[in-house]
Amino acid sequence: MKKGVFHSLILAISMAIILIGCNASTNNINEERGVGEDNKTYTGKDLESINKINNLIKGQEKYIKEENKEKYMETISKENREYYWEKIHWFDDIISADITEYSLQVLKVDKIDDFKFRAQLLQKYHCNEKDYSLKYSNIYTIEDDKILDYDLDFKTIQTEHFIVKYLGELELKDWICEEAEKGYSIATENYGDTPKDKTIIKLYNDRELLRQSVKLSFGWQFGGWYEYPESIKFLKLEKENNNFRRGIAHELIHKITIGESANNMPYWLAEGLAEYFSKEDSMRDSYHPAFELIELDKIDLENYEGNAYEYYKSSRYYIDKIINKYGIDKVKEILKGLSEYGLQEKTNGEIYLENNKRFYEVLEKVLDKTFEELNTEFRD
Repeated sequence: MKKGVFHSLILAISMAIILIGCNASTNNINEERGVGEDNKTYTGKDLESINKINNLIKGQEKYIKEENKEKYMETISKENREYYWEKIHWFDDIISADITEYSLQVLKVDKIDDFKFRAQLLQKYHCNEKDYSLKYSNIYTIEDDKILDYDLDFKTIQTEHFIVKYLGELELKDWICEEAEKGYSIATENYGDTPKDKTIIKLYNDRELLRQSVKLSFGWQFGGWYEYPESIKFLKLEKENNNFRRGIAHELIHKITIGESANNMPYWLAEGLAEYFSKEDSMRDSYHPAFELIELDKIDLENYEGNAYEYYKSSRYYIDKIINKYGIDKVKEILKGLSEYGLQEKTNGEIYLENNKRFYEVLEKVLDKTFEELNTEFRD
């Protein structure tokens, strides 16, 4: 959804973002290699772990080609809940999209400590008549004598309400932490509810890494992303940007409202709420939406090639109208009604039509009107 789909548009509201998600294949490291390319001396036990990492990556590549989600998820560490869910959604995209010629090659493996290793990988695949290639580093851990895929090579800092994970160096560390907390204040004060736990933010230093981390099938790059119950992802900032705090607020509203609806919201509702409650300014009375509500409802945002900025702005417009007429309590009642369908584990790009139908049903119960009637009511 959602969930924080950013586009070129999202850049307009503020953010920037990036992440990854993938796996590999190659030949075992030979026992004869007593010294690594990093000039570290490897023990026999180290080399055994490196061989296991190579075998695990070969297995991941095999499971991806076979679309064997169950076996693939057995290779992922459960220590970081958000990463585990990111890989679930990443693999679901593999199954639903036309991904071919997938390969994952190990370029190098280094030991970090007795329980962690870093692998440099080369991922290649074909999708939508295009060939893609990406080099990145991934961490593998030893947990109960088993090698598991742990996530990218992130460093971590914490604030009162956030765990910030970043790649490489973070020159604006203090500023980012301060702005994230300001974004938290905007979101929670405007909406009135707070997240149940600390929010994980992942900052990436490459747009293509972010795109391929989220979904291999995406045909465009973006600056930020949120999928429930994953981390919030942004492209790492190189200079101060006044919109960053609002980007954080936008994604936090996604986290709160998607949680309250159990991930059953239509795209336009999710984006409209995030836009409405992350802004400190009001919409101009002269604004005319580019879409009717019923038109927004038909757009699959993840595959939309039109004017995304107008999509977001129109979504906010209708949320503004609904809240002004019916009140925020009615909106929250709709979210509660949606949650009664149970947790929707798939991403909105896969089930947005189903979520739309659920919204129609709850709308009639809460506002006693059909979606078509709501569309007519707010048509200029």
